[in-house]
Amino acid sequence: MKPHFNVGIFDELDALYPDTNAHLGKEIYQISSASNSFASAHLMVSDLTPGDCVTFEIIGPHGNYKLFELVPVPVEHNTGLTTRTECIDHMYNPYTIRRAPFMIYEALRPMRNILQATGTSLAVAFRSLVNVSKYTQQKWDILITVGTLTRKVTLIVDAFPVCVPPCGKDSHKYVNWINLDNVAELHYCTPWSDRWLAHVKSYFKLAHYGRQNTAWLQPTLFFEQTKDHTLVLNEKKLDKLIQIIDECGLYYIQCATVAGRKDGDWMASEAEVMITGEPIPGSGESTLASIGEQLYTYLVKHNLEERWIQSFFDEPLDVSSTVYKQGVSILKSVMPNIPIVDANKTSRAIEGSLTIWCPNVADYEHDLDFYNHRISEGDRVWVYTCLEPTGPYLNRLLDMERIRTVLFGWVASLYDVDGFLHWGGSYFKVNPYEQSCVCMNTEEYTNYHSDYASQLPAGDCGIFYPHFSGAISCTRLEGHRIGFEDLELIQLLKKMNPALCDQLVHTLARGYKDYETDLALYRQTKHTLLSTLNALQTID
Repeated sequence: MKPHFNVGIFDELDALYPDTNAHLGKEIYQISSASNSFASAHLMVSDLTPGDCVTFEIIGPHGNYKLFELVPVPVEHNTGLTTRTECIDHMYNPYTIRRAPFMIYEALRPMRNILQATGTSLAVAFRSLVNVSKYTQQKWDILITVGTLTRKVTLIVDAFPVCVPPCGKDSHKYVNWINLDNVAELHYCTPWSDRWLAHVKSYFKLAHYGRQNTAWLQPTLFFEQTKDHTLVLNEKKLDKLIQIIDECGLYYIQCATVAGRKDGDWMASEAEVMITGEPIPGSGESTLASIGEQLYTYLVKHNLEERWIQSFFDEPLDVSSTVYKQGVSILKSVMPNIPIVDANKTSRAIEGSLTIWCPNVADYEHDLDFYNHRISEGDRVWVYTCLEPTGPYLNRLLDMERIRTVLFGWVASLYDVDGFLHWGGSYFKVNPYEQSCVCMNTEEYTNYHSDYASQLPAGDCGIFYPHFSGAISCTRLEGHRIGFEDLELIQLLKKMNPALCDQLVHTLARGYKDYETDLALYRQTKHTLLSTLNALQTID
């Protein structure tokens, strides 16, 4: 007989670690949820003996629920105060949840109702689908048994009939770059094999669940070089990818960059075409035009012009502004009315080229007047995060509060911002369950000199975790989903009562580095949002 063990129920946005004491949780926890969304909580079980069998019995109003084992991942170094990691900027970053190194529960691995403890603790996520026609308080009792001893925790859900609209064409633009070559490597399969296509589908399906409505496609997957060194679009391969995108419910397609900096030099003033490496200016202009012409012919043929978003090359700087404008001009000439988006580091130097600007959240707020002017001229604006900005800014790195991912949706409601982009959908270069801070190109077994100047902060390069059956979610992806669901509800309230909506949003967020992280305040504000919408819709 097991003498004792401890169980606690936590908010799903709480950071949990293998050494978290279950006593810090509660026996009863209450949250609010809209319909067409999910009610969730995390369970911590501690004071176990390795080898213990832990079982879970769920007693509730319906069977629409799932359990997930929370899998820990490492955080080797803290995010830097100004960039990348503290190893690089050598400054103490006070805006982290814990001092590195540490392990944190992150990935959500599907399970049934039994686990065997491999250590002295484990954590489980409970998630229930909410769909009610009137306000209902739902009660979920969760019984956890070890040996002959059973303990109970309870989740109470204030379920509202206010409905989150399905993710699709009219949703906030949201894209993570899922590297499909990496999918092949992470899942030990060959590109274009049936197994690879099945895994690709699992990633896009999970992306849509997470409220991503924009797929990112690498043109190197469907452009091929012939014997005479010309690039030809393989329409059958692109057909297959778009078929999967459609089946998974994604709408927009961002075609990734068709060129890059010359020789990969960050400060290069020239560009080079993908695959062929032809320089721009130089022989690359005609190849770039051919790429654009072939794509545009395909888009017209398949009625995809409204869905396609094209990129030229990533993060142009002042030094590369001339060639950037040249390349975009070529694409615009052969792909009329197709919007051009790239994460941009420079702004005024490339004015007149981009149709969708995408500065990082810090640069956007710093240069807000410029971006508002571009919007007044007919351009659109997305924002992005990557290894920057750090410190107090919203980002989604592993040593940051999970509510930061939620608040992207709330802050988006304050600005004229159409979308959010993060490069690291699935760009893992190593096993993400074993390493999170990656020194790019220095992970060879015999290399004893880590290049910390190229180190990515923990969590930057991925948010879709690999599992033998395909992609699985994580706490940060779930936070994004919640935040963009919240944005739909905020926009609904803004139409009904703009002043009240503004007051409610400002309770939690005033900008990308001015926000509240208190989870009790978030839950209270979310409840007010839902109850207010419910009352207004009842009156209508």
